[in-house]
Amino acid sequence: LRSAFWLENKMPFTLQWCQQSALDRRGILLQSDVQSLLPGERTSVHFRRGDDAKEICLRPSDTSGNSEWIWSKPLPASFHGELPTKMYQPKAHEQYIARASTRFFYGGSSCLQVFPEDRDHPPYRVINDCRRRCVAFRQIGADKAHPWLIRPQKSTRYSWDDPQAPRRKKMLVVEVVETKDEQEISLPEFQLNIDVVSKVATRMSKHFNPPLMISIHVDGPTKVVRFWDDLAGEEQAPSDAMVVSWDELEDHAGTLGATEVAGNLKEPALDIEVWLDSIGFSVVDSLSSELAYAHAGGLRLHIDVVGDSQLFLFEVRSIQVDNQLQQATWPVLLWSPPPERPVEGNREPGPQRPVLQFTVERYGGGSTGITMCKGLYVSIQAMQIAADEEFALRVWRMTQAILDRLGIRNEPLDGHDLDEWQLTEHNNE
Repeated sequence: LRSAFWLENKMPFTLQWCQQSALDRRGILLQSDVQSLLPGERTSVHFRRGDDAKEICLRPSDTSGNSEWIWSKPLPASFHGELPTKMYQPKAHEQYIARASTRFFYGGSSCLQVFPEDRDHPPYRVINDCRRRCVAFRQIGADKAHPWLIRPQKSTRYSWDDPQAPRRKKMLVVEVVETKDEQEISLPEFQLNIDVVSKVATRMSKHFNPPLMISIHVDGPTKVVRFWDDLAGEEQAPSDAMVVSWDELEDHAGTLGATEVAGNLKEPALDIEVWLDSIGFSVVDSLSSELAYAHAGGLRLHIDVVGDSQLFLFEVRSIQVDNQLQQATWPVLLWSPPPERPVEGNREPGPQRPVLQFTVERYGGGSTGITMCKGLYVSIQAMQIAADEEFALRVWRMTQAILDRLGIRNEPLDGHDLDEWQLTEHNNE
Protein backbone atom coordinates (compact mmCIF):
# COMPACT_ATOMS: atom_id res chain seq x y z
CA LEU A 1 0.00 0.00 0.00
CA ARG A 2 1.20 3.51 -0.78
CA SER A 3 -0.33 7.00 -0.51
CA ALA A 4 -1.12 8.57 -3.86
CA PHE A 5 -0.77 12.18 -2.67
CA TRP A 6 1.61 13.90 -0.26
CA LEU A 7 1.97 17.46 1.00
CA GLU A 8 5.33 18.93 2.11
CA ASN A 9 5.85 22.24 3.91
CA LYS A 10 9.14 23.89 2.92
CA MET A 11 8.24 27.27 4.40
CA PRO A 12 9.70 28.65 7.67
CA PHE A 13 6.31 28.71 9.46
CA THR A 14 3.43 26.36 10.22
CA LEU A 15 1.08 25.74 7.32
CA GLN A 16 -2.60 24.90 7.66
CA TRP A 17 -4.40 23.01 4.90
CA CYS A 18 -7.84 21.64 4.18
CA GLN A 19 -9.70 19.99 1.34
CA GLN A 20 -11.50 22.38 -0.96
CA SER A 21 -14.75 20.42 -0.64
CA ALA A 22 -14.81 21.12 3.13
CA LEU A 23 -15.16 24.91 2.63
CA ASP A 24 -18.56 26.53 2.21
CA ARG A 25 -19.26 29.55 0.03
CA ARG A 26 -18.11 31.95 2.77
CA GLY A 27 -14.80 30.14 3.22
CA ILE A 28 -15.78 28.63 6.61
CA LEU A 29 -15.28 25.02 7.65
CA LEU A 30 -15.28 22.83 10.72
CA GLN A 31 -12.20 22.91 12.93
CA SER A 32 -11.90 19.15 12.59
CA ASP A 33 -11.28 19.58 8.85
CA VAL A 34 -8.27 21.86 9.42
CA GLN A 35 -4.86 20.15 9.41
CA SER A 36 -1.53 21.68 10.44
CA LEU A 37 1.89 20.94 9.01
CA LEU A 38 5.08 22.09 10.73
CA PRO A 39 8.03 23.48 8.75
CA GLY A 40 10.00 20.76 6.96
CA GLU A 41 7.37 18.06 7.55
CA ARG A 42 5.50 15.92 5.04
CA THR A 43 2.10 14.28 5.38
CA SER A 44 -0.10 12.05 3.28
CA VAL A 45 -3.35 13.46 1.91
CA HIS A 46 -6.44 11.25 1.74
CA PHE A 47 -9.34 12.80 -0.14
CA ARG A 48 -12.93 12.11 0.68
CA ARG A 49 -14.69 9.34 -1.18
CA GLY A 50 -16.48 10.72 -4.19
CA ASP A 51 -14.46 13.96 -4.19
CA ASP A 52 -13.70 14.40 -7.89
CA ALA A 53 -11.92 17.74 -7.45
CA LYS A 54 -8.77 16.65 -5.61
CA GLU A 55 -7.80 20.14 -4.48
CA ILE A 56 -6.52 21.64 -1.25
CA CYS A 57 -6.41 25.16 0.22
CA LEU A 58 -3.56 26.65 2.25
CA ARG A 59 -2.94 29.44 4.76
CA PRO A 60 -0.17 30.39 7.25
CA SER A 61 -0.63 29.74 10.96
CA ASP A 62 1.14 30.46 14.23
CA THR A 63 2.45 27.82 16.63
CA SER A 64 -0.78 27.83 18.66
CA GLY A 65 -2.85 26.86 15.62
CA ASN A 66 -4.58 30.23 15.21
CA SER A 67 -4.68 32.00 11.86
CA GLU A 68 -6.14 35.29 10.64
CA TRP A 69 -5.30 34.58 7.01
CA ILE A 70 -7.85 33.91 4.28
CA TRP A 71 -7.64 30.51 2.61
CA SER A 72 -5.87 30.43 -0.74
CA LYS A 73 -7.55 29.47 -3.98
CA PRO A 74 -7.76 25.68 -4.47
CA LEU A 75 -4.58 23.94 -5.58
CA PRO A 76 -4.75 20.66 -7.54
CA ALA A 77 -3.09 17.76 -5.77
CA SER A 78 -0.74 17.20 -8.71
CA PHE A 79 0.18 19.38 -11.67
CA HIS A 80 3.17 20.15 -13.86
CA GLY A 81 5.21 23.32 -13.51
CA GLU A 82 5.07 25.95 -10.76
CA LEU A 83 1.90 27.64 -9.53
CA PRO A 84 1.82 30.86 -7.43
CA THR A 85 -0.29 30.49 -4.30
CA LYS A 86 -1.49 33.80 -2.90
CA MET A 87 -2.72 34.14 0.68
CA TYR A 88 -4.03 37.35 2.24
CA GLN A 89 -4.43 38.72 5.78
CA PRO A 90 -7.09 41.49 5.77
CA LYS A 91 -6.36 42.91 9.24
CA ALA A 92 -2.70 43.64 8.52
CA HIS A 93 -3.22 44.24 4.77
CA GLU A 94 -0.51 41.70 4.06
CA GLN A 95 -0.18 39.25 1.19
CA TYR A 96 2.05 36.21 0.84
CA ILE A 97 2.70 34.63 -2.58
CA ALA A 98 4.06 31.14 -1.97
CA ARG A 99 5.36 28.90 -4.76
CA ALA A 100 3.89 25.44 -5.23
CA SER A 101 5.14 22.63 -7.43
CA THR A 102 4.59 18.88 -7.70
CA ARG A 103 7.26 16.22 -7.38
CA PHE A 104 6.44 12.86 -8.94
CA PHE A 105 7.78 9.63 -7.47
CA TYR A 106 8.41 6.26 -9.08
CA GLY A 107 5.27 4.17 -8.70
CA GLY A 108 2.69 6.89 -9.37
CA SER A 109 2.72 8.89 -6.13
CA SER A 110 3.10 12.68 -6.16
CA CYS A 111 4.06 15.26 -3.55
CA LEU A 112 2.82 18.86 -3.53
CA GLN A 113 5.68 21.01 -2.23
CA VAL A 114 5.07 24.54 -0.95
CA PHE A 115 8.10 26.88 -1.05
CA PRO A 116 8.61 30.33 0.55
CA GLU A 117 7.81 33.53 -1.30
CA ASP A 118 10.46 35.13 -3.49
CA ARG A 119 9.83 38.84 -2.87
CA ASP A 120 12.56 39.90 -5.28
CA HIS A 121 11.07 37.94 -8.19
CA PRO A 122 7.25 37.85 -7.92
CA PRO A 123 5.16 36.76 -10.92
CA TYR A 124 4.15 40.39 -11.55
CA ARG A 125 5.15 43.78 -10.18
CA VAL A 126 2.78 46.71 -10.72
CA ILE A 127 4.33 50.19 -10.40
CA ASN A 128 2.38 53.45 -10.16
CA ASP A 129 4.66 56.35 -11.12
CA CYS A 130 1.77 58.78 -11.53
CA ARG A 131 1.91 61.98 -9.48
CA ARG A 132 -1.69 62.34 -8.35
CA ARG A 133 -3.39 59.22 -9.61
CA CYS A 134 -4.24 56.06 -7.71
CA VAL A 135 -4.47 52.83 -9.70
CA ALA A 136 -6.96 50.18 -8.61
CA PHE A 137 -7.13 46.83 -10.38
CA ARG A 138 -8.63 43.37 -10.04
CA GLN A 139 -8.79 40.20 -12.08
CA ILE A 140 -11.85 39.67 -14.24
CA GLY A 141 -14.37 37.77 -12.13
CA ALA A 142 -12.85 38.84 -8.78
CA ASP A 143 -14.70 40.73 -6.05
CA LYS A 144 -15.49 44.23 -7.34
CA ALA A 145 -15.66 45.67 -3.81
CA HIS A 146 -12.07 44.70 -2.96
CA PRO A 147 -9.65 45.69 -5.73
CA TRP A 148 -5.92 46.12 -5.26
CA LEU A 149 -5.03 49.78 -4.80
CA ILE A 150 -1.66 51.40 -5.54
CA ARG A 151 -1.16 54.98 -4.44
CA PRO A 152 1.08 57.44 -6.35
CA GLN A 153 4.79 56.63 -6.42
CA LYS A 154 4.17 53.14 -4.94
CA SER A 155 4.22 49.56 -6.22
CA THR A 156 3.07 46.11 -5.21
CA ARG A 157 3.74 42.46 -5.92
CA TYR A 158 0.98 40.61 -7.70
CA SER A 159 -0.12 37.19 -8.87
CA TRP A 160 -3.46 36.16 -10.31
CA ASP A 161 -6.26 36.06 -7.73
CA ASP A 162 -7.52 32.90 -9.45
CA PRO A 163 -4.50 31.22 -11.09
CA GLN A 164 -6.64 28.42 -12.57
CA ALA A 165 -9.06 30.77 -14.31
CA PRO A 166 -9.47 30.33 -18.09
CA ARG A 167 -7.25 32.35 -20.38
CA ARG A 168 -9.98 34.83 -21.27
CA LYS A 169 -10.33 35.81 -17.58
CA LYS A 170 -6.62 36.39 -17.02
CA MET A 171 -6.93 40.11 -17.59
CA LEU A 172 -7.09 43.09 -15.25
CA VAL A 173 -9.95 45.53 -14.83
CA VAL A 174 -8.19 48.83 -14.10
CA GLU A 175 -9.74 51.93 -12.57
CA VAL A 176 -7.80 55.19 -12.18
CA VAL A 177 -8.77 57.64 -9.40
CA GLU A 178 -7.53 61.22 -9.74
CA THR A 179 -7.25 63.74 -6.90
CA LYS A 180 -8.27 67.28 -7.86
CA ASP A 181 -9.07 70.03 -5.36
CA GLU A 182 -8.97 67.46 -2.55
CA GLN A 183 -11.65 65.41 -4.30
CA GLU A 184 -11.34 61.94 -5.74
CA ILE A 185 -12.64 61.49 -9.28
CA SER A 186 -13.08 57.99 -10.64
CA LEU A 187 -12.34 57.58 -14.34
CA PRO A 188 -13.98 54.87 -16.50
CA GLU A 189 -12.68 51.33 -16.11
CA PHE A 190 -10.75 49.57 -18.83
CA GLN A 191 -9.31 46.09 -19.33
CA LEU A 192 -5.59 45.41 -19.57
CA ASN A 193 -3.76 42.28 -20.70
CA ILE A 194 -0.55 42.16 -18.65
CA ASP A 195 0.83 39.05 -20.38
CA VAL A 196 1.54 40.84 -23.68
CA VAL A 197 5.07 42.26 -23.55
CA SER A 198 5.76 45.14 -25.94
CA LYS A 199 8.64 47.51 -26.55
CA VAL A 200 6.15 50.28 -27.35
CA ALA A 201 4.22 51.89 -24.46
CA THR A 202 0.45 52.34 -24.66
CA ARG A 203 -0.78 55.94 -24.56
CA MET A 204 -4.35 56.53 -23.38
CA SER A 205 -5.61 60.06 -23.95
CA LYS A 206 -9.37 59.61 -23.83
CA HIS A 207 -10.71 60.49 -20.34
CA PHE A 208 -7.12 61.14 -19.18
CA ASN A 209 -5.51 64.59 -18.97
CA PRO A 210 -2.54 64.36 -19.00
CA PRO A 211 -2.55 61.09 -20.99
CA LEU A 212 -1.88 57.86 -19.13
CA MET A 213 1.08 55.77 -20.26
CA ILE A 214 1.29 52.00 -19.69
CA SER A 215 4.26 49.75 -20.38
CA ILE A 216 4.82 46.02 -19.83
CA HIS A 217 8.34 44.60 -19.84
CA VAL A 218 10.21 41.64 -18.41
CA ASP A 219 12.70 41.82 -15.55
CA GLY A 220 14.09 38.31 -15.17
CA PRO A 221 11.16 36.01 -14.29
CA THR A 222 8.96 39.00 -13.36
CA LYS A 223 6.63 40.89 -15.67
CA VAL A 224 6.65 44.57 -14.71
CA VAL A 225 3.55 46.70 -15.38
CA ARG A 226 4.20 50.44 -15.07
CA PHE A 227 1.78 53.40 -15.11
CA TRP A 228 2.92 57.01 -15.46
CA ASP A 229 1.74 60.43 -16.65
CA ASP A 230 2.68 61.68 -20.11
CA LEU A 231 4.01 65.13 -19.18
CA ALA A 232 5.29 67.17 -22.15
CA GLY A 233 5.76 63.90 -24.05
CA GLU A 234 8.71 62.87 -21.83
CA GLU A 235 8.77 59.74 -19.76
CA GLN A 236 9.18 60.14 -16.02
CA ALA A 237 12.05 58.44 -14.28
CA PRO A 238 10.94 55.35 -12.35
CA SER A 239 10.82 55.84 -8.61
CA ASP A 240 12.09 53.67 -5.77
CA ALA A 241 8.79 51.90 -5.21
CA MET A 242 7.61 50.39 -1.94
CA VAL A 243 5.28 47.45 -1.38
CA VAL A 244 1.82 48.60 -0.35
CA SER A 245 -1.21 46.74 0.84
CA TRP A 246 -4.62 45.73 -0.41
CA ASP A 247 -7.21 48.47 0.05
CA GLU A 248 -10.83 49.17 -0.64
CA LEU A 249 -12.35 51.76 -2.98
CA GLU A 250 -15.65 53.50 -2.42
CA ASP A 251 -18.49 52.40 -4.60
CA HIS A 252 -18.02 55.06 -7.27
CA ALA A 253 -16.69 52.97 -10.12
CA GLY A 254 -17.43 54.36 -13.56
CA THR A 255 -18.66 52.34 -16.47
CA LEU A 256 -17.19 51.91 -19.89
CA GLY A 257 -18.94 49.88 -22.56
CA ALA A 258 -15.80 48.78 -24.39
CA THR A 259 -12.13 48.36 -23.66
CA GLU A 260 -10.01 51.34 -24.63
CA VAL A 261 -6.77 50.67 -26.44
CA ALA A 262 -3.72 52.70 -27.29
CA GLY A 263 -4.69 56.34 -27.64
CA ASN A 264 -7.50 57.25 -29.94
CA LEU A 265 -6.48 54.76 -32.61
CA LYS A 266 -9.27 52.45 -33.73
CA GLU A 267 -7.87 48.97 -34.23
CA PRO A 268 -9.55 46.77 -36.84
CA ALA A 269 -11.78 44.06 -35.40
CA LEU A 270 -13.07 40.87 -36.99
CA ASP A 271 -15.47 38.40 -35.39
CA ILE A 272 -16.56 35.35 -37.42
CA GLU A 273 -18.75 32.54 -36.09
CA VAL A 274 -19.63 29.54 -38.31
CA TRP A 275 -21.89 26.78 -36.98
CA LEU A 276 -23.01 23.56 -38.65
CA ASP A 277 -25.59 21.44 -36.88
CA SER A 278 -24.34 18.23 -38.50
CA ILE A 279 -22.55 16.87 -41.52
CA GLY A 280 -22.22 13.32 -42.82
CA PHE A 281 -20.64 11.44 -45.70
CA SER A 282 -20.65 7.84 -46.90
CA VAL A 283 -17.53 5.86 -47.85
CA VAL A 284 -18.17 3.39 -50.70
CA ASP A 285 -15.57 0.82 -51.79
CA SER A 286 -14.91 -0.60 -55.27
CA LEU A 287 -17.68 -3.18 -54.79
CA SER A 288 -20.28 -0.36 -54.65
CA SER A 289 -20.94 -1.30 -51.07
CA GLU A 290 -21.01 1.19 -48.22
CA LEU A 291 -17.94 0.67 -46.10
CA ALA A 292 -18.77 3.23 -43.42
CA TYR A 293 -20.88 6.32 -42.77
CA ALA A 294 -19.26 9.12 -40.78
CA HIS A 295 -21.40 11.69 -38.96
CA ALA A 296 -20.14 14.76 -37.09
CA GLY A 297 -22.44 17.01 -35.08
CA GLY A 298 -22.04 20.49 -33.67
CA LEU A 299 -19.19 21.83 -35.82
CA ARG A 300 -18.09 25.30 -34.76
CA LEU A 301 -15.48 27.65 -36.21
CA HIS A 302 -14.74 30.90 -34.37
CA ILE A 303 -12.28 33.58 -35.52
CA ASP A 304 -11.71 36.67 -33.39
CA VAL A 305 -9.22 39.32 -34.52
CA VAL A 306 -8.70 42.58 -32.63
CA GLY A 307 -5.69 44.56 -33.76
CA ASP A 308 -2.64 42.32 -33.41
CA SER A 309 -4.45 39.69 -31.30
CA GLN A 310 -5.93 36.64 -33.04
CA LEU A 311 -7.97 33.78 -31.63
CA PHE A 312 -8.91 30.70 -33.70
CA LEU A 313 -11.17 27.97 -32.31
CA PHE A 314 -12.52 24.82 -33.95
CA GLU A 315 -14.57 22.18 -32.16
CA VAL A 316 -16.71 19.14 -32.92
CA ARG A 317 -19.37 18.16 -30.38
CA SER A 318 -19.92 14.52 -31.44
CA ILE A 319 -18.52 11.96 -33.88
CA GLN A 320 -19.95 8.58 -34.91
CA VAL A 321 -18.89 6.14 -37.62
CA ASP A 322 -21.18 3.24 -38.47
CA ASN A 323 -22.76 1.38 -41.39
CA GLN A 324 -26.31 2.25 -42.41
CA LEU A 325 -27.16 -0.69 -44.68
CA GLN A 326 -30.23 -2.76 -43.90
CA GLN A 327 -27.99 -5.63 -42.87
CA ALA A 328 -25.17 -3.63 -41.37
CA THR A 329 -21.93 -5.54 -40.99
CA TRP A 330 -20.54 -3.01 -38.51
CA PRO A 331 -23.39 -1.23 -36.65
CA VAL A 332 -21.06 1.16 -34.75
CA LEU A 333 -17.35 1.46 -35.52
CA LEU A 334 -16.42 4.60 -33.58
CA TRP A 335 -18.41 6.85 -31.30
CA SER A 336 -18.04 9.30 -28.44
CA PRO A 337 -20.04 8.11 -25.41
CA PRO A 338 -21.88 10.70 -23.26
CA PRO A 339 -20.69 11.38 -19.69
CA GLU A 340 -21.70 8.62 -17.31
CA ARG A 341 -21.67 10.58 -14.06
CA PRO A 342 -24.79 12.71 -13.49
CA VAL A 343 -24.70 16.30 -12.34
CA GLU A 344 -25.13 16.74 -8.59
CA GLY A 345 -28.82 16.92 -7.73
CA ASN A 346 -29.88 15.69 -11.17
CA ARG A 347 -30.36 12.12 -12.31
CA GLU A 348 -29.64 12.92 -15.94
CA PRO A 349 -26.04 12.95 -17.24
CA GLY A 350 -24.26 16.28 -17.46
CA PRO A 351 -23.54 18.18 -20.67
CA GLN A 352 -21.23 16.42 -23.11
CA ARG A 353 -17.90 18.05 -23.77
CA PRO A 354 -16.72 18.58 -27.36
CA VAL A 355 -15.04 15.46 -28.73
CA LEU A 356 -12.44 17.56 -30.48
CA GLN A 357 -11.40 21.11 -29.64
CA PHE A 358 -8.51 22.99 -31.17
CA THR A 359 -7.63 26.55 -30.12
CA VAL A 360 -4.78 28.84 -31.16
CA GLU A 361 -4.22 32.22 -29.54
CA ARG A 362 -1.47 34.42 -30.91
CA TYR A 363 -0.34 38.00 -30.77
CA GLY A 364 2.08 39.63 -33.14
CA GLY A 365 2.92 42.05 -35.86
CA GLY A 366 1.88 45.67 -35.85
CA SER A 367 3.89 48.27 -33.97
CA THR A 368 5.23 45.92 -31.30
CA GLY A 369 7.60 44.07 -33.59
CA ILE A 370 7.05 40.92 -31.52
CA THR A 371 5.12 37.84 -32.62
CA MET A 372 4.05 35.54 -29.79
CA CYS A 373 1.94 32.39 -29.68
CA LYS A 374 0.16 32.76 -26.35
CA GLY A 375 -1.49 29.37 -26.33
CA LEU A 376 -2.08 26.19 -28.29
CA TYR A 377 -4.81 23.96 -26.87
CA VAL A 378 -5.87 20.56 -28.17
CA SER A 379 -8.54 18.54 -26.37
CA ILE A 380 -9.71 15.07 -27.46
CA GLN A 381 -12.29 13.18 -25.41
CA ALA A 382 -12.39 9.41 -24.98
CA MET A 383 -13.92 7.47 -27.88
CA GLN A 384 -14.85 3.82 -28.30
CA ILE A 385 -13.68 1.82 -31.32
CA ALA A 386 -15.23 -1.51 -32.43
CA ALA A 387 -13.54 -2.70 -35.63
CA ASP A 388 -12.41 -6.20 -36.64
CA GLU A 389 -9.75 -7.50 -39.03
CA GLU A 390 -12.16 -7.67 -42.00
CA PHE A 391 -12.92 -3.98 -41.76
CA ALA A 392 -9.24 -3.10 -41.47
CA LEU A 393 -8.46 -5.24 -44.54
CA ARG A 394 -11.18 -3.60 -46.63
CA VAL A 395 -9.95 -0.12 -45.60
CA TRP A 396 -6.40 -1.09 -46.59
CA ARG A 397 -7.52 -2.37 -50.00
CA MET A 398 -9.52 0.78 -50.65
CA THR A 399 -6.55 2.95 -49.66
CA GLN A 400 -4.26 1.05 -51.99
CA ALA A 401 -6.74 1.48 -54.85
CA ILE A 402 -6.86 5.23 -54.26
CA LEU A 403 -3.06 5.46 -54.18
CA ASP A 404 -2.83 3.54 -57.46
CA ARG A 405 -5.32 5.93 -59.03
CA LEU A 406 -3.17 8.87 -57.89
CA GLY A 407 -0.02 7.26 -59.26
CA ILE A 408 1.57 6.81 -55.85
CA ARG A 409 3.51 3.54 -55.65
CA ASN A 410 4.69 2.04 -52.40
CA GLU A 411 7.91 0.12 -51.93
CA PRO A 412 7.47 -3.39 -53.45
CA LEU A 413 7.31 -6.14 -50.88
CA ASP A 414 7.40 -9.15 -53.20
CA GLY A 415 11.18 -9.64 -53.10
CA HIS A 416 11.91 -8.18 -56.58
CA ASP A 417 13.09 -4.74 -55.46
CA LEU A 418 16.67 -5.47 -56.65
CA ASP A 419 15.46 -5.80 -60.23
CA GLU A 420 13.47 -2.62 -59.81
CA TRP A 421 16.64 -0.63 -59.05
CA GLN A 422 18.89 -2.69 -61.43
CA LEU A 423 21.18 -3.79 -58.62
CA THR A 424 23.43 -6.85 -58.73
CA GLU A 425 22.30 -9.79 -56.61
CA HIS A 426 25.22 -11.93 -55.46
CA ASN A 427 24.91 -15.70 -55.27
CA ASN A 428 26.52 -16.95 -52.05
CA GLU A 429 25.98 -20.65 -52.73
